[in-house]
Amino acid sequence: MGCAACGLVACVGPVNDTAAGDTGGGPASPSNIPAGNVADYYSGDLVSVGWSVAVGYDQGGIYALSTICTHAGCDMANYGRISSNGIYCSCHGSEFDVDGNVVRGPARRALDHYQVTIHANGDIYVDSTHVISESTRVAV
Repeated sequence: MGCAACGLVACVGPVNDTAAGDTGGGPASPSNIPAGNVADYYSGDLVSVGWSVAVGYDQGGIYALSTICTHAGCDMANYGRISSNGIYCSCHGSEFDVDGNVVRGPARRALDHYQVTIHANGDIYVDSTHVISESTRVAV
């Protein structure tokens, strides 16, 4: 599956990732976070994948967002709960919906969304150094 087949607004560069500076997965880093394979996800999922990132799958496709609470910087993957019902921060009680929008404060700002790339074999990678629009999804 190439970028055009993905319907990617989030895909930057070719899926032949060696041309984009990626060596077929390579070592995990903030710009190359492995997030499983599309076959591992079901519509409605929201799962922590490490590196303070969660990956979700909805009717629009696959997306990634930060798990760092915008109130005081707690990583909700460690101090909270991430589920198909939303995201909860146990540090001060902030709640976010599955799209990262604030449902209950004290947080006032939505969670950042990150660029997602899906390789031809279905492997998902997240670039948490590249913040994108919250509405961007990678079609699967």
